[in-house]
Amino acid sequence: MQEDRCKFFHWVDEDDEDKYERNILLEVMTENNMLLRENRELKVAQALLKCKKYDCARDDLKLLELEEKLRKAKWEAFMYNFVLLFVMFVGVLYSMSNA
Repeated sequence: MQEDRCKFFHWVDEDDEDKYERNILLEVMTENNMLLRENRELKVAQALLKCKKYDCARDDLKLLELEEKLRKAKWEAFMYNFVLLFVMFVGVLYSMSNA
């Protein structure tokens, strides 16, 4: 009697359809959870980058302040040397005029 059956049709049980839909749903939920986790990780990375950017900006400001102090110190050293040389020059001229 089995041999008389047509082998063209394949009957699908409702249980198989439910399993297929359940598997698709599980795959979608798994991918969604992975994307949510990745999104959280990216938000944390973004927050860390903002902190580093803030730290870099603060470091840049400190660097500018230090460069300004160095420029002032160089100018003061130049002026000190200039005055010292001027005083020495006047001293030499004075000693030559008294000799």
